[in-house]
Amino acid sequence: MAGPAFPEAVLERFPVPVGGPLLVPVELKGNRYLFKLDTGATTTVYDSLLIPLLGKPVRTQVVQLPNGI
Repeated sequence: MAGPAFPEAVLERFPVPVGGPLLVPVELKGNRYLFKLDTGATTTVYDSLLIPLLGKPVRTQVVQLPNGI
């Protein structure tokens, strides 16, 4: 059974690198950002500068990154 058909106008094509991370362009309030898509991730991590653009959080958690918290 095939999924729903989407008009070509709503699809955006972007390059998928071989062996590299999949970066998906996302537009938020008129600005374009690249988000890394990880289909095995159990959480979503984003830069705190995006907080005002994303709305009310469902949950927050502090994470340790190579360059700090």
